[in-house]
Amino acid sequence: MLRRPGPRPSSPRSAPTAPGGPKDPDSAELLATAASWRSFHARATAHLNIHRNTLSARLTCIQELLGLDLHRLADQAARALALPTTAADIPPPPEGDAAQAGKTLPTSDELLSLPRVGTWAQQQFRPVTAPDVLACIAETLATWLRLDARIDPTATALSISASAVRKRLTRSEALLERSLLRSPSAIHDQWLALRALELAAPAEVPRHRRPNPQSTMTLPAAG
Repeated sequence: MLRRPGPRPSSPRSAPTAPGGPKDPDSAELLATAASWRSFHARATAHLNIHRNTLSARLTCIQELLGLDLHRLADQAARALALPTTAADIPPPPEGDAAQAGKTLPTSDELLSLPRVGTWAQQQFRPVTAPDVLACIAETLATWLRLDARIDPTATALSISASAVRKRLTRSEALLERSLLRSPSAIHDQWLALRALELAAPAEVPRHRRPNPQSTMTLPAAG
């Protein structure tokens, strides 16, 4: 599990349930729920064969335990990174040294700053930053990821319509050969790649640049 900076919020104890009532989920159920939510989001109810209220309760429990807000794409991606991650290249702490163990666990930014992750991130964005691809495609994708994968705020930020955002994201999907609008894992991978690029080479990260009015040429009137 990744170490997140700052204190974690305390988790209130659940009230005892009556015999035969719903029981608190165990660690295996929470891990399965987190993995299913990563891959299927709302469709995790069908994947896990549970009621949507049960899914909601488990997600709330996960948020409280990890100190995450699963409505934020950054926290979703951090949780997705933590599930399959092992602390590679990090020596294990001495046995019984709990304080040292906490210091040894890397943050998500420390993992994303590894050179090989930077190389992976460049590969993830290479299809949308190729010379023959319009710059607005990568700019729209990056803006959409920064705004928690929300269409309307992205449209407002770029001063374009929501349908234009969807068209550009559809074009990104074709170039990346991944479904961004329907696959949470693809969104998480792309967000992690964007964050890795921001940490390694901020100047190379696609950003929306508003035109400079002073640089706009005014054509003389006809006649």
